[in-house]
Order: sequence, then structure tokens, then C-alpha cells
Amino acid sequence: MPTTTKRNKTTAAPKREDTGAARTPNIRTGTKQALLLDMLRSTAGATIAEISAATGWQQHSVRGVISGAVKKKLGLDVTSEIDEGRSRVYRLCGLRITDNMRSGRLCGVGRISAFRSTG
Repeated sequence: MPTTTKRNKTTAAPKREDTGAARTPNIRTGTKQALLLDMLRSTAGATIAEISAATGWQQHSVRGVISGAVKKKLGLDVTSEIDEGRSRVYRLCGLRITDNMRSGRLCGVGRISAFRSTG
């Protein structure tokens, strides 16, 4: 009859205390992700095709990086609007819903009708 041995229970590492402060993203310079963020930070913004040409990524990969890494992991706000002659243009926006947005301004570009005050 085979003998069984008890497994040692491992204790979990102690959890870090949440200080409540927002994490600042650590982005290395000279990477494709840093290039993407620089393009999105510019006042002109960038289209998917422009980002794809600059980074060498496929267009679906650019969309994935914007939604996954930029929006979810880094927690940055990305806005998009259709620009005549350039198709959809993406920009970074550091603002959340504020009084400026309620008055119709969003990051200095575009308008949001849903947040306009009715008065």
C-alpha cells in the first residue's frame, strides 16, 4: 500500500497596503509604446493608420494597445472624433468629467453634448 505524505502549506505573501495614491505609469523612453503615447499627446492626435505606419504594427494591434495598455493598464483617457479628411483621430485626455466637460469642452478639442448644462 503506497504511503501518502502531507504537503506543506505555503503562506501567502503579505498584501501591500493601498495608500490610495494613484500609480504613475512607468514608461520607458524609446519604445513603440512611448512613441504611441507621444503621438496621442500631440494636439493633432493620431489616426490608426498613422500609428500603424510609425510603429510597424498591424491596425488591429494598434486598437488593442489603445484599449488594453493605454486605457486599462495605464488608466489614461483616450478620446476619438472623426476629423474631416483624416478619418477617426485619437487623442489622450487627462481630464475626467469636470465642469469644463459639462460646459461642452473636452480636453480643449471637440464637444460633448451629453454633459452640457441645460440652462
